[in-house]
Amino acid sequence: MTWEQNPKRSNLYAKSLPRLGDALFGALAIFCFLLLLRNTDTAISFFSKGLLLCAQTVIPSLFPFMILAELLASSSWICRLLSRAAAPIGRLVGLSSMGATKLLLGMICGFPNGIRTAILAYRNQEISKQEAERIIALGSNPSAAFLIGTVGAVLFRDRGFGILLYVSLIATALLIGAVTNRSSESQPIEHPISSFVAHGGIAKRLTNAVSGAVNGILLICAYVVFFGTLVGTVGLILGPLGLPPTFTAMLFSCFELSSGVSHAAMLEDPTAARILCALAVGWSGLSVHCQAISFCDDTNLSLRPYLRVKLLQSLLIGGLIGAVVLLKRLLL
Repeated sequence: MTWEQNPKRSNLYAKSLPRLGDALFGALAIFCFLLLLRNTDTAISFFSKGLLLCAQTVIPSLFPFMILAELLASSSWICRLLSRAAAPIGRLVGLSSMGATKLLLGMICGFPNGIRTAILAYRNQEISKQEAERIIALGSNPSAAFLIGTVGAVLFRDRGFGILLYVSLIATALLIGAVTNRSSESQPIEHPISSFVAHGGIAKRLTNAVSGAVNGILLICAYVVFFGTLVGTVGLILGPLGLPPTFTAMLFSCFELSSGVSHAAMLEDPTAARILCALAVGWSGLSVHCQAISFCDDTNLSLRPYLRVKLLQSLLIGGLIGAVVLLKRLLL
């Protein structure tokens, strides 16, 4: 009997081999380590830019909304008020009144409030597992403040473009929710809103909201800085190859949203810049997806619906913005 024909030795050899996913992840980790070690000065420069980006854009556009979203979710009368406004949305996308309220908060306040409120409601048994996954998939979008104020007014100097991006995000999310709702067999169970609102004094609610927002914003900034440093270093190394700026913008957009839309705005072709920005906003970047994984780490919630929706949303928004831009150019 040869070595390969021995079942015990073959099984031992098979067990000693890493799985494909583990091997790829290990190779990627080694590559990132060597890349940053070889280009320390460049990495430090992009690290500093990432911190500056967090201070000037990420924290101002997210942190206040993270606090407000949790405060709103802990108020009984506000939840009842929002449940009335969210009832048509719930019927459209297949969510209960409580689930639709959390979805509405996520859409208004932006990422990561949709995920944080959905996970909190799921842990408190306010919504089902299916509802939580649908809220995370449909309500995890960039905030109106980021899209209108930062992307539209600052980067593109066109607040109307930021409004169009935000409206397109909400419209495509509701469209996807409505289509998938028609194919869903299970129906959400309605619960009284007042029976699930957090108890405690105003001071306790405020301190819980602030502490939760601090933990969340630190996690977000950590991913923004890491991916910004990594992709920035890779992009600088690829610079001598003479790659077009569009490729660099696409590379940043795949990994990190803030850096992606910044590079998209610097493209000379305004049509390509807006379409690529729309694709980046719909996809949101690997950095945001890693943040979503971190928030859902200690739950049994699946992020497969979330990833499918983000990919489809990116294509829909890119096509929609492209059609609007081209139509505008033809009319003018």
